[in-house]
Amino acid sequence: MSEKHTPLLPCPFCGGAAKIDDESGLDAFWGECIECGADADIAETAEEAATAWNMRAHDPSWSELLKAAKACLAPDGGFYCTTENERNLRAAIAKATGND
Repeated sequence: MSEKHTPLLPCPFCGGAAKIDDESGLDAFWGECIECGADADIAETAEEAATAWNMRAHDPSWSELLKAAKACLAPDGGFYCTTENERNLRAAIAKATGND
């Protein structure tokens, strides 16, 4: 994609880098996190997509939740939590959802 746009802020969920993606041949652009795959609404231009992406507020509690969830992933792709990781995950979920 070669259309210029405003620099993108980090992902509001994981803090990762973002990019503007597009659908070839269509006027459809959207912001997308390179790390976790979060995306924003579709826009008609890259600039509108960048603006939509940058309007999403970064909430550190979601970054903590993603980190805690990743700690429970087993090497084979399954989900496995040690007691400590489960405790951290439950605390992160409570914080991110305002139930702490």
